[in-house]
Amino acid sequence: MMADLTNGNGLPEEQLTALGTQAGAGDGLAECVSSDRYTVAALTDEASRAGVNASPTVLVNGQEVEHSVEALRAAVVAAP
Repeated sequence: MMADLTNGNGLPEEQLTALGTQAGAGDGLAECVSSDRYTVAALTDEASRAGVNASPTVLVNGQEVEHSVEALRAAVVAAP
């Protein structure tokens, strides 16, 4: 069972996968949901290694982006 961000029980993997499929997620969704790669702990560790120490923090290609729609749009458009 996948944990949610509020430390509750979350949705069962099968239900989460079904909802994602209904929303148009690709074939790799089930593997993604069942892996440990995207758990809160794993993402927190990854963010710490990237130097993130505050929220919200937005990185595009490893570079912090100013907190504005315009800056985020420009960073995404400029990204390879």
